[in-house]
Amino acid sequence: MPKERILVASSDLDAYQKINKVLKRKIGETVHTKTAIETIAQIEKTAFAAIFIDLDDKKIKDSRIIEKIGAKGDNTIVILIIPRKKIALLPKIMKTHSYNYLVKPFHPSEINMVLNSAERTHALNRESKALKTNIKELEDAIKGSGQKLPSSDSKGGAIEGGHVSLEAFIEERLNRFIKKLNGAKGANFYDMIIAEIEKPLISLALKETRGNQIKAATLLGINRNTLRKKVTELRLSIPAE
Repeated sequence: MPKERILVASSDLDAYQKINKVLKRKIGETVHTKTAIETIAQIEKTAFAAIFIDLDDKKIKDSRIIEKIGAKGDNTIVILIIPRKKIALLPKIMKTHSYNYLVKPFHPSEINMVLNSAERTHALNRESKALKTNIKELEDAIKGSGQKLPSSDSKGGAIEGGHVSLEAFIEERLNRFIKKLNGAKGANFYDMIIAEIEKPLISLALKETRGNQIKAATLLGINRNTLRKKVTELRLSIPAE
């Protein structure tokens, strides 16, 4: 992470000092807020690279700060600080979004580890969202792989004539996606890419066959029971025949 501001919202001075001591060489400035009002004011006027939120402070926990951060966009990393006695609250907090977190009392060595993990997760989430914006183009390519599409080969050179095969189109998109991740550890590319492609592919097959699962399974070249399982797992709606 380049040198940027990090906000620590916590009334626990010891927790703040640990975070500040570990990160002061890595970042430009650490801002400390002790109340929900101070925290919200800072969030509204300043862009932070990361925000540590101490859920041990009831006023901070109940102030919906996390929602306010989310409303500003996806550019801020959120790391929760939670006391061990309240660890049971995590499933409820994580219900709509997965956050990295520190459990108090924490060792200074855990701070960098959690922040690095949060940075990787954040980068993957952003690139995954960017990949989703290309799903419509991928659907079009699946429907007619011989159509004219602006593209380039895996080395970045333009493909003459602009006509690309489905394989070339997917290779070009995946190559761009993986390069942006810059070799992030634990990226789990295979499962991520399969998950992104599988859903629109099966959805298209069902649309093309007007919801006829036997025809859709034949079109996809998979067993009908496998198709049913995938429809359930991916929570796909089946068009009326």
